Amino acid sequence: MRVLAVDDEVPTLQFVRFVLEHEGAIVKAVTSAEAALQALAADESESQFDLLISDIGM
Repeated sequence: MRVLAVDDEVPTLQFVRFVLEHEGAIVKAVTSAEAALQALAADESESQFDLLISDIGM
């Protein structure tokens, strides 16, 4: 499973990444909505995510 994780709090983002990778996910972690949009707009082979996890309060 490919996951895009978005959070502006780096320690939280690192924890989410750690947990997801421990469970076998391939995680792209970014710290802003702009970076998330860029990841989603990137080359199709790189940007096909199964799940988006985002800090709702950003």
